[in-house]
Amino acid sequence: MMTERFDVIIVGASLAGLSASIAAADNGLTVLCIDKKLKIGENISCAEGVAGSLLHKVPFKIPKKALSWKVNGILFDIDGIKIERRGDYWGGYTIDRSYLENWLARLARKKGVHLSMETELVGLETISGMKVVLVNINGELLRFTSDLIIAADGAQSKVANILGVGKNKVHGYVKSWEYAGLENRAQDLEQIFYGPFAPVGYGYIFPKSSTRANIGIGTPFQNADLGKLFEMFTSIESVSEQMKFASKTKEKSGIAIIKMDIPFEYNGVLFAGDAACVNLKPFVEGIIPSLCSGWLAGESIRKYSEGRYTAAFAHLFKKEKSESEKFTEILLKEKKHARENSYLLSAGIASLAFPLVRYSHFRRKSVAELQKLL
Repeated sequence: MMTERFDVIIVGASLAGLSASIAAADNGLTVLCIDKKLKIGENISCAEGVAGSLLHKVPFKIPKKALSWKVNGILFDIDGIKIERRGDYWGGYTIDRSYLENWLARLARKKGVHLSMETELVGLETISGMKVVLVNINGELLRFTSDLIIAADGAQSKVANILGVGKNKVHGYVKSWEYAGLENRAQDLEQIFYGPFAPVGYGYIFPKSSTRANIGIGTPFQNADLGKLFEMFTSIESVSEQMKFASKTKEKSGIAIIKMDIPFEYNGVLFAGDAACVNLKPFVEGIIPSLCSGWLAGESIRKYSEGRYTAAFAHLFKKEKSESEKFTEILLKEKKHARENSYLLSAGIASLAFPLVRYSHFRRKSVAELQKLL
């Protein structure tokens, strides 16, 4: 079996993997980036919202065409109680993720990255300090070698599974569609809904234009009937009124990662994007952290020193990671001891109506008491 060598092999050709490919190529390295998908930008399971307050962290300029719709804030709807938040912290964009991934792929190819689609990872081992990757391309087994690997292969990372890392996983299960023909009542706002239709999660309408939006629900309960919960969500008056003439165009359902105990670096393998659980709670914002983690991983390869990449990401998102970890802890407590008031607690903390540090205090309140405080 013929073996081809690269300086770095990247598993996964989505946001983190493509960003890592470009950064590594910019540093003069030979790069192979593989993905089992047929095409770049396909099968995207994402609400596609990004926080404007995080955009300055991205180490390159995102093309304007990818920033498909500007939002000026978030409208929270909690059992009909509405809280509107505007300003820099709350505003942002809905991104055309397919366009962005294809733009990144074109840039990667220009810089000499070898992009290999329909290429499935079969095996990974270390032999005499060298990483040996076995892949399946259209039924043919090929072997590649490199000094380091970047695993950017998503919330259900095959690299992590092969290496036996990534413990205590908690996933979020999402039912979502892109709709056209929407009568959007809040065109410059993301709409986030809390109620029994999304246990310890939320429903959302993220506008992509004046008449298009990603609409869905997410919950950490694996055994939840997502179809039934989605129907429940879309039947509430404040949602159904906007969907009278809407029709589905693309499914965006999938699995998100909520929590996972995984090192950013493990025996010459660097994890990035969802494979490293970089998204930020409470809104599971993963696009910008994925772009940044991929870039930092790719940059660190040229003069690799263990711990450098981990430290760089921790520094870049120091404040956001701290807040995210606190909210994740609350989410997991509510998942374990889900009660009637769980969705009200989540809504109050996410909207900053309830201070995060007073979670224990508000947790003792009844549904009626929390509704009055919102």
